[in-house]
Amino acid sequence: MTVYQYTALKNPRGAADVVYHYGLKPERNPKVLADQLAHCVRKNGNEALEQVASIHPDLPLFQKQLDGFKEKYKKESMSNACGCSNFSNANGEPTTSTPTNDTENRKETLIIGGIIVLALALIMKK
Repeated sequence: MTVYQYTALKNPRGAADVVYHYGLKPERNPKVLADQLAHCVRKNGNEALEQVASIHPDLPLFQKQLDGFKEKYKKESMSNACGCSNFSNANGEPTTSTPTNDTENRKETLIIGGIIVLALALIMKK
């Protein structure tokens, strides 16, 4: 059962309001009403999808969970406002945004290697 079918079956009045809002004549048959909801979302994208989500019959059940995720995300984004990363290397140490000597050595090696390849290409072309 799709979200549209479930919503049309359990909240036909809300589904009819959404369908009517997008210029369709709501049908009484839940299967047809579900198809109309799906059509509205396909045609109008996120706006219609948000409206369907707002009329979902079980919205109160997962709204608390959703609010918890939003709060967690807000706290995480606030703690990362400095640009710090929570990711760890394979050894479990946090990653740093400043390059280490090893990283700088690799950069220099790649630059020198690129120059050598370019020089060889120019010599071989002549």
